[in-house]
Amino acid sequence: MQENLGYFYRHPTSDIVLEIFRRNRFFNSLLLLPYTVLVRIWPVFDVDPPPMAHQGVLTDWLFGGIASNHILSLVTGILLVFLQALMINRLVIRNRLTNELTLFPGLFYILLVSFFPVYNGLSAPLIANTFIIIGLEQLYATQKKSRSAGRIFSSGFWLSMSMLFYFGNIVLLLCGLVGLSMLRTVKAREWLQYLIGYAAPIAIVGMLDYLLHTDASAVSAHFNEQFGALQFDVEWSYWVYGQLFFFGTILLLSIFNSASFHLKKNIHVQKKVSFLFWLLFFLLGAVLVQRGLDVHAWMPVILPMSVFIAMLLIRSKQLLLLEILHFTLLLALIGLNILYLT
Repeated sequence: MQENLGYFYRHPTSDIVLEIFRRNRFFNSLLLLPYTVLVRIWPVFDVDPPPMAHQGVLTDWLFGGIASNHILSLVTGILLVFLQALMINRLVIRNRLTNELTLFPGLFYILLVSFFPVYNGLSAPLIANTFIIIGLEQLYATQKKSRSAGRIFSSGFWLSMSMLFYFGNIVLLLCGLVGLSMLRTVKAREWLQYLIGYAAPIAIVGMLDYLLHTDASAVSAHFNEQFGALQFDVEWSYWVYGQLFFFGTILLLSIFNSASFHLKKNIHVQKKVSFLFWLLFFLLGAVLVQRGLDVHAWMPVILPMSVFIAMLLIRSKQLLLLEILHFTLLLALIGLNILYLT
């Protein structure tokens, strides 16, 4: 008993939110679910929720019916974000991307992907994030393995799947090639394995489209209608300017601290961290390939951002200050949702 009290006095924030998620434990991972509910439940009070943006052939096919059901769309979004947070934490921990094995990356992914009210519910970029995470994990797994044909194929396959849900992710075709060249010495046949993997989902969906509709109109429309450059579908307002400032600040902090993210890591992990920056810049490059971009375009960018924020916070020893910062962001999120509903 005295030892427990002594530990509490030495670590006064030991039972506060961030310190709970600093510990990589199974039960703490489960606590991410009620946290997700807390930050994403607010649209249930919205009498006129916004429709889900359909910007992918598979988004229309698999989630088109859910969009018309407000509650089902909300619940699906909550479960999807929780699952993605677990996947991000698993990715970071298995690849030792942070100096401490914490649940911070998933926690801040949940917070950022839910921070503004318009992000809650379902959207094509949010769904596509699942496949980006899987593709990234497959890419990382190729680094130190000589026989990686299956993983190289899979990385292209899953990155292509993300594009079929959200067209802007087509930029990841080139990003995957850059990642392979960074993580391993690539042979010509491995380029081919990756490209075949990338083409496979497109061919499968094209054949299904032909069988269902006697043509490939859905797949062709996915490319023809979405392709464009610097074309935005945004009603400029204080909400939009707030998002630009918020995520722009995080982006600048990540760039300015990029050198510190490589400290105390072996060369293999440093390459993986460097590739995360390439992923970030490629995802920002979606503005060069997609027509009608809206505020949901931030969602893929949040994937690497959440890892960078975790790296920043882990380095800090000001535990109480971090708790205050997190609590302030959480209150701001709740306040923005209340303001949006009134």
